[in-house]
Amino acid sequence: MQAEQNTADNFENSSSFAYAKSYFVLGAIAESSVWGVLGQYLVHQDPHITVTEGEDVQINCNYTGTEYSLQWYHRVSNQKIQAILLQRTNGHTSHGRFTMYLNTKQRFTYLYINRTQVADSAVYYCAMEAQC
Repeated sequence: MQAEQNTADNFENSSSFAYAKSYFVLGAIAESSVWGVLGQYLVHQDPHITVTEGEDVQINCNYTGTEYSLQWYHRVSNQKIQAILLQRTNGHTSHGRFTMYLNTKQRFTYLYINRTQVADSAVYYCAMEAQC
């Protein structure tokens, strides 16, 4: 997890990441930037997501290019960005109420959150680390 946090600390300023972000708020809608571009790489995800506390939610993300890994991060309020999950191969990985799915053939990933809580309100980032 330490390596993931180091990546979280640096990915917004890195030249090897393309990322997009979604604002996920329980009971409200926020504006968002939905495209991240790095050279020939492009990442796109859902801009606005609103759910009721206790519901499940899925945040989708599509990308182009050849990835080394896909990661999901979130930033609660004005706190530091936190790594949630990282995946380099097809399939699912989970941690607590969070599940990540990656399909490299369709260039698609999602983050699934079970039983949302008010504390889950945050900006969520789908980040692709590109192969150089």
